[in-house]
Amino acid sequence: MILMAIAIFLLMGQELFRVADLFGNRMNTVFKLSYQVWILLAVVSGYAIFYLLEKLQQQRSLVRPMGYVWIGILAVGITVSLYYPLSTVITKSLSSNVGMTLNGLAHVSRSNSAEYNAILWLTENASSNDVLVEAVGDDYSEFGRISASTGIPTILGWTFHEEQWRGSRKPFEGRREDVESLYRTVDYDRARAILDQYGVTYIYVGPRERDSYGLEGNIKFEELALEVFAEGNVVIYRVQG
Repeated sequence: MILMAIAIFLLMGQELFRVADLFGNRMNTVFKLSYQVWILLAVVSGYAIFYLLEKLQQQRSLVRPMGYVWIGILAVGITVSLYYPLSTVITKSLSSNVGMTLNGLAHVSRSNSAEYNAILWLTENASSNDVLVEAVGDDYSEFGRISASTGIPTILGWTFHEEQWRGSRKPFEGRREDVESLYRTVDYDRARAILDQYGVTYIYVGPRERDSYGLEGNIKFEELALEVFAEGNVVIYRVQG
């Protein structure tokens, strides 16, 4: 009953209150709280079904048939609702160009095998103290993929998301410009200062970095760092101490 009450109050709460964010609406409040509600109701439902069936067995003969009718209606509703998850899995699997897999990076292995192998290499070789730098770009895009896929912190990820959860751009002001300067500059001292400022240990140079910042500044990385991975259009440098 306590768990059910919490779930109900969460549902009521999101109808009355919302977290003020940059979207200016209740979208994040609703779907973030709803995640928790579904978990609580799932836990409660298991016991609730057992409890109701047990109580039904104790009822008088006249009440019991009505209970079984209710259970039948409930069973039909649950069966019908199962269509959605089953149809979604089948539809998405059939429309996928990588087939059925639990590997969320399978599409990367097909579109850019070098980048996929670079992600695997970093996952296997990076430590918990490492920091990487990669190109900064738009939200909901391929930018930030290396950090997101490996768990290695980067100087700056999706800027709007950073602003959204921090409330302003002040906490990361200048970072986007520093990343651009790091890749573009031909000044070794300037590049070294940026690397030291953010404690960068890995420099990632792939298609997004070349398209965003050009090629001229990349030659300095051969002096500032050691090439530890190279395949296709991807190079990873390990910054020397």
